[in-house]
Amino acid sequence: MLLCSVAMAQPVSKQFAYEQREGDTRPKPNLTPCATSLAGKGPGVEPKLPGWQPNGIVVCDTAGSAYQQICSDGQSGAIICWAEMYRGWPYDSSHTTTDVYAQRVDSGGNFVWQSQGVPVCSLSNSNASYPAMISDGQGGAIIAWEDDRDGLGYTRVFAQRLDSLGNRLWPENGVTVCNQWSGYVDLCTDGQGGAIISYVDGRDIANTQENIYAQRIDGTGNPAWQIDGVPVCTADSTQWIPHICSNNAGGAIITWWDDYRNGSTNMDAYGQMINSLGNPKWTLNGEAFITKLGNQKSFKPISDNNKNALIGWADYTTPYTYMQSIDSFGIKQWGDTGVVVGRYGKFNTDSRGGGIGSNQDTVNRIDSAGKICWGSGTPLHNTLPSGGENDADSDGFGGLVAIWNYSTYLYAQRVDSSGVVLWKTTGVPVCTTMNTNNYQKVVGDMTGGAIATWYGDPLNFWNHVWVQRVRADGSPGGVAGSPEIGILVYKPKMVIYPNPFQNNITASFVLANETNCDLAIYNVCGQRVRTVLNSNIKSGMHIIRWNGADDNGNTVSSGLYIVILKSPGFSTIQNILKIK
Repeated sequence: MLLCSVAMAQPVSKQFAYEQREGDTRPKPNLTPCATSLAGKGPGVEPKLPGWQPNGIVVCDTAGSAYQQICSDGQSGAIICWAEMYRGWPYDSSHTTTDVYAQRVDSGGNFVWQSQGVPVCSLSNSNASYPAMISDGQGGAIIAWEDDRDGLGYTRVFAQRLDSLGNRLWPENGVTVCNQWSGYVDLCTDGQGGAIISYVDGRDIANTQENIYAQRIDGTGNPAWQIDGVPVCTADSTQWIPHICSNNAGGAIITWWDDYRNGSTNMDAYGQMINSLGNPKWTLNGEAFITKLGNQKSFKPISDNNKNALIGWADYTTPYTYMQSIDSFGIKQWGDTGVVVGRYGKFNTDSRGGGIGSNQDTVNRIDSAGKICWGSGTPLHNTLPSGGENDADSDGFGGLVAIWNYSTYLYAQRVDSSGVVLWKTTGVPVCTTMNTNNYQKVVGDMTGGAIATWYGDPLNFWNHVWVQRVRADGSPGGVAGSPEIGILVYKPKMVIYPNPFQNNITASFVLANETNCDLAIYNVCGQRVRTVLNSNIKSGMHIIRWNGADDNGNTVSSGLYIVILKSPGFSTIQNILKIK
């Protein structure tokens, strides 16, 4: 059997106004097999070695698979989801629409769920595509997607939750998030085992063109807000491509781009903060980050852990990107126009109230006051500019792990909280055997390393999803390096901000394993002033706040204090200064 090569099947449905004007600009990977792979034996029949292997391990090779997403499993492993077609080809050629599947890989590179993944949505005669995913905080994941089921002629948004064993916790093939014409999903945690999901909505397209809506789905799969979601922005003309993050208070921060309101022919950057009840906290229909001649497009927001929003956007009238901090009342903190931060398309938290911007060649830190910390940027490698795709995630210790592709090779680099490159100056090779390495995604492994996923084509036959781990010392999976790193080997680094401080501080740290932790404040005489934490806590990132009071509730005086974090096998100490 020989099938012609076509792009990933797209739902034959109505187009949003923006799509009619600009087209659907999302990736459209080829999922159609064009030749019988593996010497005519069909895919997925070659034996696979256990654990991580040089250049990665294939997640699914019994279907054309791509458009993958990744999140942590909370145990130094990861969960990957993807869209796929033609599962079982060439023996079964009936799966000609797109389905969504998922797989969990542990820290040692072993697949935890059933071979080739568990079905998230596998309805026949419908296309489930463009998934988005977050951790559910309990070893599982919540996945949202758009699909064109029921032959209605348009897409709608659905969601599913998987537990740590890969079981579907919500109804088979997902719960309905929005029963109106909708798509282009993104989601974040609601902090209670559920998710807040944002999407483009076309229910009122005749009057205002497409709008931005959001819905909260609780941990049991029930909508917590009004049916079909709450309006985030219903201003006149087009609102497009929503991005979302938690505001760490049960609500969310949502940004979007291509906002042509008020008859403007320019794209401006807007956003909104909604609380846990779905009510807007900023200006109705969103706060303008910048409105000017030319086009501006906003990126995925991040929270500074003090319930403020850090927003980045690209200004197409210049070669630069900008960043702004906005508090919970919608008040800009870094001037009217934000600060110039370089040429970055991705921002991650620095765990100190600021952010780290990254592209495929450099990174730079912006602190909580909007100050550029690393000059003109820290180079990720000493080779020629890659010009390729990139992604990045926090290393859990105030730094960053970044991945990028150069030609057909995929590389990674780690930069610490001071802007110092920790791995090879050329970058660590993640995969150098593919004909293509596309749509790279990365998540920190909670020990200072990371797990990366991509879709690729090693033999010019078929795109499949792959995954690889790079340890904290920069050694890729399957390559000799340090042992698997646990809490007794890799000691957590505590990040505290602000320091000096006036009222309160935030201490953040990452644990690779569940353990007992004691976090306490001491004065310069060695006396314990306040026990902030003394309990058994789970693995993962933890953010602990101290309000500046002693154990009796009295505000401590100004001066020098010592913060000590202890647990069996390690301790870390940091000085802090309280000022008037």
